[in-house]
Amino acid sequence: MTTRIIAYAQSPPGTIASSLRSVYTPHTLDDLLNWLLYSHTTTLPSCLKVVWDLSDFTHALADKLPDTVRDDLYTTRRAGWSNYRFFYIPDKMLSINKRGAAESVFYDLSQYFPDTPEPDTLDGLQVLADQLSASLADLGIPSPATLSSPVACFKGHELLSGLQDTVPTIFDAPASLLDAYEIALQCTPREWISNYQIGTWDDD
Repeated sequence: MTTRIIAYAQSPPGTIASSLRSVYTPHTLDDLLNWLLYSHTTTLPSCLKVVWDLSDFTHALADKLPDTVRDDLYTTRRAGWSNYRFFYIPDKMLSINKRGAAESVFYDLSQYFPDTPEPDTLDGLQVLADQLSASLADLGIPSPATLSSPVACFKGHELLSGLQDTVPTIFDAPASLLDAYEIALQCTPREWISNYQIGTWDDD
């Protein structure tokens, strides 16, 4: 069974909507967080949620948080407010958790379509979400556990069972080269079909 990917967007200003024709106008921050947590969980308990630009989405939410909470979210990637806990990886994912009882994770869809302009409509955004779902299903991953990154889709699936330990990552590089690795990543298009050559610079 293929896991449904649902697109979300802020439109018009002051409201938030999902591609399942659900539009909500929150009156308080608690209202907004509860809707983000529980929207569609009854009919689609295993759905994955995406937005086009996670940075914009997170900024809009963070602007409603107290200053100290917002600062924690941006500096430590973790924050708490009232009964809620947040975990944020820029350009990848935003997790909203309520007392450990419910969690919703929103993923950045644009990372899978680096050369595609932002869709003008929520319907257009859902078309891309469906395209991603179909592409993953064609690769043998109809129900990805996460969309935090293209590699994570594969790592979380049995498709690479037995091979994951053989795939080098940033953590296999010498600690002295990690800063250089981070700089090099900023120069890449980060397309999920990209390949990278393994190697290092001479110390001298």
